[in-house]
Amino acid sequence: MKEGTPSWTAEWMAALRACGSLLLEDEILADPFAKHFLSRRFSWLYSLARLGIGPLNRGLTSLGERLLPGTLGWVLTRHRYIDDGVDEAVRAGATQVVIVGAGYDSRALRLPALSAVRIFELDHPATQARKKEIVLRIFGDLPKHIDYVSWDARQRDLQQLPELGFDRDTKAVFVLEGFLWYMPPEVARATLRSIAQVAAPGSVVLFDYILPSVVDGTCTLEYAKETREQLAKRGEPVLSGIEPEHLASYLRENGLRLIEDVGHDRLRERYMRSNRRKIKIYEFLRIARAETDPAAPRLPS
Repeated sequence: MKEGTPSWTAEWMAALRACGSLLLEDEILADPFAKHFLSRRFSWLYSLARLGIGPLNRGLTSLGERLLPGTLGWVLTRHRYIDDGVDEAVRAGATQVVIVGAGYDSRALRLPALSAVRIFELDHPATQARKKEIVLRIFGDLPKHIDYVSWDARQRDLQQLPELGFDRDTKAVFVLEGFLWYMPPEVARATLRSIAQVAAPGSVVLFDYILPSVVDGTCTLEYAKETREQLAKRGEPVLSGIEPEHLASYLRENGLRLIEDVGHDRLRERYMRSNRRKIKIYEFLRIARAETDPAAPRLPS
């Protein structure tokens, strides 16, 4: 990410959520707020999808699959899976949500279960400043239950959360969507380890991760190499990968316990059963749900 510049990737994700909600008629995900975060470089695409013309929308979806195979399916199903995970954790007793690298995430604005919990949105100052401007424009004020925190994960870890009002004695849910694989391996590990040290036992962690072969450029799965190259050109290169067979031990080493690990097949089964549009989902990215291990050491209160 260029210094002082809002994240291009964060806006691209919002564009896909906004357009995908229209093109797929909310079949997978309904995100009515994503459209507000689009600048001119992406708003024209949303305007096309908004026309609601069946043949045009089918053509846009088909063109997207040819040019960016797996992208729309991955973004929508990943977001929906994490939505469901957050909702489940809050209904099970989590009273705090920490969104690391929040970008233009709108969960705090649209998920009913989050209206009564405290939310910490951590992100790069430039992206967050733009987000706050847009939220103010929508609502006239910033929501009282959301703390917007400027955060550079390369310089600060999550052990400092209590200084911001985070209650380390009550359960929380942490969201790291599109985050860990942009961090150097040591920063990714430190981020997970700091969650284990600061959060109450049984707190939930939801994150996506990328295969190491994408990081080193040897992955032969569809659109993996192109994704790596495009992100590098945008100044947001992929830096950290995890092998699925090593995920459980990787988490244990960092004080967490694996609950679920899902890939494209499970995401399709859960959210794209009709498969009406033959939409693909990336095979080189996966999502994990973990929890803080009661046996792992914690920082003193």
